Amino acid sequence: MSNYNIVKLNAENINGLYILFEAVYQKKCAKHYFDLKYNTSYTGAEYIGFLAFEGEIPIAYYGVVPIIVSINKQLVLAAQSCDTMTHPNHRKKGLFVTLAKQTFELAKKQGIHFVFGFPNQNSYPGFIQKLGFTHAETLNRFSFQFTNTPYKLLYRKLGLIHFKKKNDTINNSLVEEGYDGVVYSKNYINYKKSYSQNLIVQENETSFWINVSKGGWIGGLSPFKKEIVQQLIKTIQNLTNTSSITFMVSPQNQLNAALSKLVKPEPGFAVIIKNLSGTYNTGNLKFQFTDIDIF
Repeated sequence: MSNYNIVKLNAENINGLYILFEAVYQKKCAKHYFDLKYNTSYTGAEYIGFLAFEGEIPIAYYGVVPIIVSINKQLVLAAQSCDTMTHPNHRKKGLFVTLAKQTFELAKKQGIHFVFGFPNQNSYPGFIQKLGFTHAETLNRFSFQFTNTPYKLLYRKLGLIHFKKKNDTINNSLVEEGYDGVVYSKNYINYKKSYSQNLIVQENETSFWINVSKGGWIGGLSPFKKEIVQQLIKTIQNLTNTSSITFMVSPQNQLNAALSKLVKPEPGFAVIIKNLSGTYNTGNLKFQFTDIDIF
């Protein structure tokens, strides 16, 4: 590690994430994406992560974004692991573990009680075997496919999507059901909207959270009523002209049960958790698409 300079992420060096992103993925990141994503001052903690440099070149990053969750009806500061990156020329040199451990120490000092994440298949083993995360559950993915007429495809391509009523607020139906989960405060909703193209739409008495840039990613419904789920899916398809609608949600809850009656679920992201303080029991946590940083 003597050849690397490891520094805490901050507003002055965050441009290093854009440079590293392009080196890793061979494409440019959306303008201001990381600046907005790591602006989590509404939680009382921000820039929880570390960048490694070789000279002036950023070559690795590990970080988390602070999030307020409800545990047994108490507001608790947690964080989501995301944007782990290592330059192709500097992999298998221990940077992932080194940066993660420094991030966890910083997180604990900032009052973050646990870290959760939704890793892909490639990164999952490292989180479990090297960083001490535990596998909590696997999200269920429900995909509904539709056949669009040519005029509908053109309608969508031109961006001619209009929702009659948009909302500024939505409740987490999983928390309303009695589970622990992410708190959908106004600050959190504004934060999510700042770096991703998603919005909350109301149809009749039900609101749904949709990522419009991804077509038919649905983050959640509230208030949840199982009898209206099938009709609401048809309504969303008519409104968006999308060829697919996708939900991702924890098993063993009302939304999961209602969707399971309509289509067979496929395995979604794994949910992993690392408890930093040991103060809170995370066994009752449930998640849905909105809670994942890419939504």
